Amino acid sequence: MFGKLQSIKEYLPNFHLDYFDLTNKSENERWNNRITLDGSWGEGNIYNFFFTVINELYKTINTPFKLANDIYTRVEETAVHIALREALVNTIVHADYKGDASLKIIKNIYNYEFFNPGLLRISKEEIFKGGNSYPRNTTLMDMFQYIQIGERAGSGFPKIIFAAKENNWKLPEISENHHLNFIKLIFWCVEDIDTMSSEEKAIYSILNLNGTITSREVQEKLSISKNKAIILINEMIEKNLILKVGKGKNTHYTLCFK
Repeated sequence: MFGKLQSIKEYLPNFHLDYFDLTNKSENERWNNRITLDGSWGEGNIYNFFFTVINELYKTINTPFKLANDIYTRVEETAVHIALREALVNTIVHADYKGDASLKIIKNIYNYEFFNPGLLRISKEEIFKGGNSYPRNTTLMDMFQYIQIGERAGSGFPKIIFAAKENNWKLPEISENHHLNFIKLIFWCVEDIDTMSSEEKAIYSILNLNGTITSREVQEKLSISKNKAIILINEMIEKNLILKVGKGKNTHYTLCFK
């Protein structure tokens, strides 16, 4: 949790941590950003990795303006912030650090993927239901709880599901790879991709490369009428696929997730 990489590696030779952001990258790049055990962000321990990566994950969220119940306080943390935090903590505390696989998080255009070495210790049904917690590394779980991060009551995954449902996104998926000995959690940040139209996918691809788009650019790049562009944009806003930014001539659109 707090050690230096050299000491950790002496005890756990296969210990490895990775984060990849594969969005907003050029055709010649393999990734836009990578956080790995290269000595550039700290000692290479779990504590430093968690706070470095969670800040990168938070940067991918375009936080909408939202007021708390008292009307005067702006709410910066959304259900998605909580879901990503829970997913990262779960990945860390359930990982088998003595195995051959490495702990890895990947940000894609449509989702986040969380890989941790080791297989499930309870059934998928129990995970989705919540209420049961069987962490592989109880001391790590305790340490996160001491700083009020993560919960041992088995409520972490239901929070991930809640964030997906609140945004009308495709539900998260969990799978096991018995051959390579790892678990993968996919947290989607779009509706079911199979239900997205070719035009919606085209706009998503453009936004992934350029970051923003205007209604005129939608018209030109998709070769559609102004009216069709407006209808398409409004439908994507209603589906929480994109966000409207600015007013009047300065109006443009971005991904809900950068």
